[in-house]
Amino acid sequence: MEKSDVKALAREQLKWSSRTTLKRALGRLPQLVEPGERVVFLGTCSHDGRRGLLAASSRRLLFAGSREEQDTSWSYDGVESIQLSKPSLEPPALVLLAKGKPIAVIDAVAEQSAEIAQFVRDQLWRAILDGRGEAAGPGS
Repeated sequence: MEKSDVKALAREQLKWSSRTTLKRALGRLPQLVEPGERVVFLGTCSHDGRRGLLAASSRRLLFAGSREEQDTSWSYDGVESIQLSKPSLEPPALVLLAKGKPIAVIDAVAEQSAEIAQFVRDQLWRAILDGRGEAAGPGS
């Protein structure tokens, strides 16, 4: 992913204030993305008390904090489901679950929260179908 692609996606999906606040994280995103991986949605969030950038890609969710050592990711292979929770008067949170237990809570997801949650659900289904061969067709 090129820097120009990140800038274009950020202009399209993030508010100006978010782009300004997360300038470092946006600048690092191209190095975090693996070859062949495609970032589809961007949003702002908080994880473990740190403010940062949430990127939903074709392979995983990525969190880019204000400093490099804060960066982390969650592969769709290790996630069974995702919940979008909305406490009153608070921005939504995404909860990633494996074996019925939270493995990551991504708080205060602003900009694109519903779209990111739906995209991750779609990717989880795709991973399940690809991994078990169930997409082969009826009766297989």
